Amino acid sequence: ALPSYVLITDQGPASISGASIGDASAGFRWSIVDRDRCTLGVPGIEGALVDNGVNDGNCPLGVSIEADAFVPTGDPAELGGDGGFGVDAAGTVDRKIGPVLVAVTSGVRLRDSQKHYRDASVGQQLTYGGVGDWGIGDVFHVVGEVHGAAALDRSVAASPAEVLVSTYANLGAFRL
Repeated sequence: ALPSYVLITDQGPASISGASIGDASAGFRWSIVDRDRCTLGVPGIEGALVDNGVNDGNCPLGVSIEADAFVPTGDPAELGGDGGFGVDAAGTVDRKIGPVLVAVTSGVRLRDSQKHYRDASVGQQLTYGGVGDWGIGDVFHVVGEVHGAAALDRSVAASPAEVLVSTYANLGAFRL
């Protein structure tokens, strides 16, 4: 997480101001099947799929897993972290359908306890997401995403979701 500064003069949650760094985390990501190269993420048998005639280097699916551990370094009073230890773990599957790359992910967010802010609380969550990246030629892309979480316990604010739309362009060594 990067430092941020917020200055809002209002009452309630909008009255939070100041600088805060979020919780520190460390994690890993493992591409079990790399769809672009059709390789396995296991030393010694990386080329097993291609060696056995699977799509000559273009796998139909990509598969990966990831996990992160969080330590309480942020200030929860300024919404800069949970104020406790936590673990995220998720699995992702992706597939290219024509010019559109589609990926779905699901996992869990586990916290050391339920966190409270005013009348809301958040605890253990099932996380989910999906993305579609439409490549228009080799340069321009239009991307739509949805991400969210559902409570695995009796949290009050347990089902946040967000929808994002963006675009980018690959211009040589630069991505805008």
